[in-house]
Amino acid sequence: MAPNKAGSASKKYLHVDSRRAVLFRLCRMQMSTMSEFAPIIIIELFLVFGGVVLFACWQLRDLRKEREKREQHQSDQTNSKQ
Repeated sequence: MAPNKAGSASKKYLHVDSRRAVLFRLCRMQMSTMSEFAPIIIIELFLVFGGVVLFACWQLRDLRKEREKREQHQSDQTNSKQ
């Protein structure tokens, strides 16, 4: 009877140790995968920032064109009245 109790106790501790080992590996794997994805994250941030800058330039260009059209239209109206 004593060997069974010792066997079940060692299985219990083996199970706890294996869970700790699995958790340690998962934590270590998450740390390594975050560092592996760092270049991808930097590239994505660069693309997003570039997209925002490009959109802002496009909007400013559009505003400039509209202002030039309005000024041209106003100058045509003042020339036609004279």
